[in-house]
Amino acid sequence: MIWNDIIDLAFLDLGVTQPGEVITTSMRTDAQTRFNVLLSSLSTEGLTAFNQVFQSFALSANTTSYTLGVGGSFSTAVRAMKVTAWRAFYGGVLSSGGPVLSLAEFGAAAAQAQPTGETAPIPKIVGADTAYPFINVRLLPPPSFTPGNIELAYWTPITQIADFTQVVSGLPDGWTQMLHFQLAVVLAPQYARDGGISPELAANAQNAKASLVQQNVMGAQAPQAQG
Repeated sequence: MIWNDIIDLAFLDLGVTQPGEVITTSMRTDAQTRFNVLLSSLSTEGLTAFNQVFQSFALSANTTSYTLGVGGSFSTAVRAMKVTAWRAFYGGVLSSGGPVLSLAEFGAAAAQAQPTGETAPIPKIVGADTAYPFINVRLLPPPSFTPGNIELAYWTPITQIADFTQVVSGLPDGWTQMLHFQLAVVLAPQYARDGGISPELAANAQNAKASLVQQNVMGAQAPQAQG
């Protein structure tokens, strides 16, 4: 699925098109603009769309502390919100990796797992916080050689879509459904047929949004950033 497919689903929701029908270029352009406005407005309602990114970074010998973010020692193109998983490489050596620990969990694990003075080509445990503007990343044991690499999985906020032909990937569960229902509601004043929004569409849009708001409150989907 690409981002334009969500727009097509919204027009289907409204009954403006039938399966297999193609909307006009002007309709698509208008819907893309409204889609980006919708994304921006959702953050004011306790909802922010997140995308999971996988990125590889070079490790430095004897270095255990790094910063993740735009301009950090692990530099990213956009703001990183939360690191969730990792794996590391050195030549033909591959670590199995695993989940990223909180710094409190990392400290406890490090105290139990690391003999004094131990080094290795790649780390065995990785921890991170959710600080702003840079996430603090810690790893042990310190890399004994350069250049090893670590791949981190982290969440970034989606505030605008620049290319609607890109594949939709990494959205938390339920977001695709919520977005096409909400976009249909946004498009309805301009494109809905006589009678406006159907009761079914209104209920679907309301229920899909409420479900995701509840998930965010419970911390089940969207990572929370500090700062």
